[in-house]
Amino acid sequence: MMRDRLQNKATLWVLGWVIAVGFGAFAISGGLQHFHITYRGEVRFLAVVLSTIPAIWVFVSLASIIARPIAAAVVLFAVYVLSEIHKIKYTSTSEPLLWSDITTLNNVGIVLHYVTPAHLLFVIVFFLAFLLLAWISRARLFRISRPDLVVGILLFPLVFHPSISRTAEVVGNPITGLLATAGVEYRDWDWSSNVKHNGLLWHLVQTSQRQLPAKPTSEQARQYQALIAREGSAPAVDEVILIFCEACWHKDYHFVDNFEPLLGRGFQEFRAIAPTYGGGTVNGAFELITGLPANGALNGVIYQEYADDIRADAHTLPAALVENGFAAISAHNNRASFWRRDEVLPKLGFERFIGLEDMAERHSGWTRDYVLYDTALSVRAEILGPKFFFLTTVYSHGPYTINDDLGEQDYAYKLRTSIQDLVAFTDAVLADNPDALILVIGDHKPALNEYFSRHNILSRSMMAGLVRDQAVLGDVPVYIYHSDNARVAAMTEMAEGLHFSAWLTR
Repeated sequence: MMRDRLQNKATLWVLGWVIAVGFGAFAISGGLQHFHITYRGEVRFLAVVLSTIPAIWVFVSLASIIARPIAAAVVLFAVYVLSEIHKIKYTSTSEPLLWSDITTLNNVGIVLHYVTPAHLLFVIVFFLAFLLLAWISRARLFRISRPDLVVGILLFPLVFHPSISRTAEVVGNPITGLLATAGVEYRDWDWSSNVKHNGLLWHLVQTSQRQLPAKPTSEQARQYQALIAREGSAPAVDEVILIFCEACWHKDYHFVDNFEPLLGRGFQEFRAIAPTYGGGTVNGAFELITGLPANGALNGVIYQEYADDIRADAHTLPAALVENGFAAISAHNNRASFWRRDEVLPKLGFERFIGLEDMAERHSGWTRDYVLYDTALSVRAEILGPKFFFLTTVYSHGPYTINDDLGEQDYAYKLRTSIQDLVAFTDAVLADNPDALILVIGDHKPALNEYFSRHNILSRSMMAGLVRDQAVLGDVPVYIYHSDNARVAAMTEMAEGLHFSAWLTR
């Protein structure tokens, strides 16, 4: 009888802690991820409960070996950190946090640019509370708890059903079906919707299982072979410089004055459609380099997600230019490993990639773009034959200091400074080679959500991912210069209003 009472009491304690941790995890993350508590007019009570299961599993797993207060503190702190990082990323890019963002640690540096004193204060308070709990629980800090261990084992197949489905379908697939019936269904076609519908924690579990594109059909294979077999004419220029300009954007009267130096030097403007908003520069670069769409069969940050799967002999623009005698160089004034550029760009045909580590200067915050251009000029002087440069800037990257102007002045200052460095570089190039072809492409809109909403440039629903109009969301300016005005006119007519991915297949 006494043993039964003790077992019942232990079970109640586990249940109480599970409910408390689950509720705490949802309270912390729900608002930050805009969880769909109601959907199509119905309250999703069961989905709310299920959204806490991953946090509960981590809690009971920890609580099986350490004191429950310590386990609860660790789990809730982790949920807060993940939710805050998700909020920062989503606010800046309209893209949610992914599992690969956590596991690919070489990207963590960008988070530091967004850390505020409030974040640091929260971390300090947490660690003080953690030390207090550890001191209070010191007598029973480490122990084995069978009830928690049993709950953890029972929840394991539920939490890890995506992995189980890949290796043991007879076990994993029924769990997947039951969760879908209860409202937890992986929307792999729209990650922004997925995180709101399932919760951040399920979203991270689901995105840990990356899917590759389907095997091409025989017709697609035939079209591909016909495409690569096309006869091309010899390049009409001996120098091509493509400047992928970080957050370089204007529309109507918004920030247009900053681009006057380009127009004054004979550059012509047209518009194009980037695959991302607010961030994801490498996805735009992927489209320009390969002619393939970044959205659809692939998802996430492509360089990061698919670095190991990209072939070293991929058919790309730089690879084609190298076959025609060009030197193909890529450079970026940020860390070489960021988004795994140092691994991917050589596979995409570049003979050399230069990151910030190999440049002469580094600055606090984002490094000025003249550092990138000085490096390019130095390398350029060493190349005697035809050359192709793909230069990605960074100085005009967010976050933008928001005062009473929703970030307008800070963005305008960074943009103006970036354009000043750019025109100094193009002046030097054209003074040496007046026939060089130069493209300046905005990689995506800046992450000025409140500014865009206030000025009716973008709607809140569009920036939140509820409405996807890529023609509006991805609209960016492109500036082109070449001494042959007829060729410039033909190129602008060909590319006007198109996605980056369509440029190489026209």
